[in-house]
Amino acid sequence: MSGALGRIRLAALLATGFIALRLVYAFLFAGLGGNQVLLKLSKVSLGGPFRHITLFGDVSADGILRNVELALPFALSILVFGFISAFITPAKLQKASGKVQPLRNLLTALSISLAALPGVLAATKEANWARRIRGEKRLSVLVPILERMVQRATAVGLELAKSNPQDLKSATLQVNGFELPGLGPICCEVTPGEVVLLSGDTGSGKSTFLQALSGELWEHHGRKNAGSISLGEMGIDSLAASSYVAMVPQLPQQSFIAETVAEELGPKGLAGHVMGVAALSQKPVHSLSHGEAYRVAIARAVSRKPALLLIDEPSAALDSAGIEELKALVSQLSSSGTTVIIADHRPELVGITGATRLEISGGALGEPEPRTIKQPALRKVVVGRDQVAKLSISSVGAEAELIRNVSLSLNQADCAAITGPNGSGKSTLLRRIAEPRPDELLIHGSEVVGPEPRMVSLVPDRPSQFFVTDSLGNELTRADKVAGVKSGLTAITLESILGKLPDLETHPLDLSVGTQLALGVAMQLSHKPQLLLLDEPVQGLDPASRELMAETIRCVQETGCAVLIATHDLDFAKRLTNRVFEISGCELRELSGVRA
Repeated sequence: MSGALGRIRLAALLATGFIALRLVYAFLFAGLGGNQVLLKLSKVSLGGPFRHITLFGDVSADGILRNVELALPFALSILVFGFISAFITPAKLQKASGKVQPLRNLLTALSISLAALPGVLAATKEANWARRIRGEKRLSVLVPILERMVQRATAVGLELAKSNPQDLKSATLQVNGFELPGLGPICCEVTPGEVVLLSGDTGSGKSTFLQALSGELWEHHGRKNAGSISLGEMGIDSLAASSYVAMVPQLPQQSFIAETVAEELGPKGLAGHVMGVAALSQKPVHSLSHGEAYRVAIARAVSRKPALLLIDEPSAALDSAGIEELKALVSQLSSSGTTVIIADHRPELVGITGATRLEISGGALGEPEPRTIKQPALRKVVVGRDQVAKLSISSVGAEAELIRNVSLSLNQADCAAITGPNGSGKSTLLRRIAEPRPDELLIHGSEVVGPEPRMVSLVPDRPSQFFVTDSLGNELTRADKVAGVKSGLTAITLESILGKLPDLETHPLDLSVGTQLALGVAMQLSHKPQLLLLDEPVQGLDPASRELMAETIRCVQETGCAVLIATHDLDFAKRLTNRVFEISGCELRELSGVRA
């Protein structure tokens, strides 16, 4: 439900539901009795420690009316809130909070609540989808829903707090003794207009360092660092002091405030014609692909004209055209005096003439050491003659048709890749294959309908949707239990992908994006599926981890499992297979001349 009318309808539905739940509660616990009896039922008293509880009893007209009256104030509050959310946007409330100082905290809290409300339904929908794909029980979605709601609220709060940057010119960034456990001390100076390409291994601390430079590390992420960071004369030690900084995170979807791209960016953001976002202006933000969302986040950050722009892992989200657009944009910003720091595992992809190269290694920041990542030829896998999967889908898409007449077959140990520009429908297609409808998918000649992870397992581009526990160790143990395999199997798989296991006490959501991806792959492989679907399987991975991921896929193939990969990284696809399909013009076409 989107738009003003949709929010009013949602509020009315919630208000009605609250009254209905109140009546059900009263009926169960003997609370509908009165003088005008409509239905006479015997009371049931529980025994033992529950002997003080009485169930059922008479149902009366005055009892119903009494409970409706008790629920009415709360229902009316829900309706009022719905009307407010329909006509007053979070951005307007936040702007008002800056002018009405006595009500600043109240208006800010209300604006966060309004912006986070649509995320409640989205979080519930996504958590239920992830549960089905993982083969989890229904109760397992409660923790993810609550965590996603908190994430959404804090991300929105962060975005609102930094939505009105101040103008600052010719500011030098100075870092003096920045230090966290395992990272630093770091000292560096970046001059106005300088472009820095920051590299480092998966989990080395690149994103953490950018979070510190943005001023959000302590207040938003709860991590206190030593040392100081300043931009010109302004010390960046909190959100309040980071008004000159804009950051594009790896996963920007959580921080969107409005319902459409046009509302999110506003006339100012769209007028800049940055990253081709004008073509996305009417799309709901929840329907954006990862790459499209990243483009919108870049345009939003640039529209604020920050003195310092921080960009985290652009090559993991953008296709080749998007990378070229980003290069041109960064060069333009640099020439106008904006300092730009880009963290990426493959800085050569976003190479910009004159950029400074730095690397975080062993917790220290310095010039990158020359290193050669061996890219040995992957051992050949013999593709079997028996067909594993036969796919036939007439149409794929939600709001609009993205792909039509999809026909594809995979044999034992086969591997195929699907590529295409941002928003072409790669992720949507994999999701559809993971939850096929009747007459769409055959696995070893048997029809598969709906999610069956032991037959078809999908690792989405955001595998954090799978996580339901509070530590990596618990997540690995739970994955073994859900898949019904020997204890420790998932941990062994994860170690084979990463080279070594991270700290098992780490919360899964605190892992780097690349490590979360590896964990998602290990969890789904524990099902020993016949068809494995991988959505952007190397995003956030350093070159060494990319090779380990390629070796893992080879090992999966050797079990006879077929593998289908969706990626905009054509080089990685070519490493694994010569069967590469491209989505273009709503058609899935096989590319010719591809060499594995």
